[in-house]
Amino acid sequence: MAQPVQFVITVDFSDEEANAVAGRASVRTAALDGLFTAIKSTLDQILTNLALIQRDDGALLDGTVLIQTLSSEVLALLSSTAWAVRGAWLTGTVYAKGDLVKQSGIVYVCMTAHTAGVFADDLAADKWGQVTANATAATTSFAPTSKISAVTVQAAIQELDDELRPSIAILNHQLYNGL
Repeated sequence: MAQPVQFVITVDFSDEEANAVAGRASVRTAALDGLFTAIKSTLDQILTNLALIQRDDGALLDGTVLIQTLSSEVLALLSSTAWAVRGAWLTGTVYAKGDLVKQSGIVYVCMTAHTAGVFADDLAADKWGQVTANATAATTSFAPTSKISAVTVQAAIQELDDELRPSIAILNHQLYNGL
């Protein structure tokens, strides 16, 4: 979601009244102009404040959440000995069980103390466990069967759809006689 569009006043009712635009003589144009000016001012302030905390994609602006803004429950979890927030994953770093790192936008917890090598290798060796979810049907693994060769859930759905659609069309034609 992009940032909201700034409000722009497009009509000056006082000008319309002064120029005798039809229907404006009985309207309190100065009051309307004052009201719209106040609305614009408030909206501009809201948009300025929103831009301080929200990125254009709708997520919180990076660096917005500070330690003092966290709930007491989150602070207790972070200060416990179960977790240690380490930031971005780095090769060659010594990690302890319970260390939290971020790699390619995903948060992982260290499952086994080790010195980081290649992240993909460490992940495959079960040294890291994924904490945050980023799974979609296109990225979730699917075990091929004797009838479906796809290796992701999305591909399996597509394969089934491709195989079943012609049969359904034939059945519909036969059942409803072409209706």
